[in-house]
Amino acid sequence: MSEDPRQTLERLVELAAKEDSPEEDVFADPRWEDVAAGRASAATRAELEALAIEAGQADLLELFAPPAPGTAARILRRLEEAPEAESDEVDEEQDEEEPSPESQPESRRGLLVGAPVVPLRASPPSSWPLIAAVVVLAAVFVLFLGRTPSGPEPVAALPRYEATLAGGAKAMRDDEAPSVYHEGVGVEVTLRPSERVDPPPALRAFLQVGDQLLPLAGDLEAAAGGALRFRGALPDQLPAGAMTLWLLLGPPASLTAEAVGPAAPPAGVQRLELSLPRGERP
Repeated sequence: MSEDPRQTLERLVELAAKEDSPEEDVFADPRWEDVAAGRASAATRAELEALAIEAGQADLLELFAPPAPGTAARILRRLEEAPEAESDEVDEEQDEEEPSPESQPESRRGLLVGAPVVPLRASPPSSWPLIAAVVVLAAVFVLFLGRTPSGPEPVAALPRYEATLAGGAKAMRDDEAPSVYHEGVGVEVTLRPSERVDPPPALRAFLQVGDQLLPLAGDLEAAAGGALRFRGALPDQLPAGAMTLWLLLGPPASLTAEAVGPAAPPAGVQRLELSLPRGERP
């Protein structure tokens, strides 16, 4: 009994899959086209078959062998039949029948009579993984270019803070007398926002004496809703000149000495200016 056409197709597919393996490709020799077309001499075919056997690919030689008589007609007939109606074996008498070209549809006669032989060429190893990687990289590159450079996200503006100055020393022994500030005296400032702030901002204090700007250390307390209280003390030695207390509120990285002065403060920074009446140290 001849081989089932379905088995023939499955075997050829398996052989073609093996041909895509990354092993040394002995079928890249263009002389295999002459072998498949039936134009190669016996000596050439023997030489190429010896190379294929030496490379361990002797089972692929069947791809270049001419089909057995009647194979094409049987394959066409089985393709027209419903797969579920096929039996596991083909009747031997049906295998031996050879339909004449005249009995075939006009559109298929060319497959049986005078049809050109299409040589099978050894395919290089599959490049799909490389193609997929290139596509993914291209997509990422396009998405990256398509994004508008946004830079750092904008800092939310703080609500307006009101500052109340306390501390200092009394110039006279009178509770109603204004406080004055001199070397070593304590300074206390309470800051309340116009609306709730959560979390509260950072704070940094600077003391300006004349044309000198000095950082002023101190303790900071934060209450619910964003209220702040700063307590510090003036240095024990101060240069002559009027004194101004600068309070900066906002992101810690932006609270620098450059934010103090007549120019507008950085984005997200609020600047408060308090004048300190200067008095003589007793």
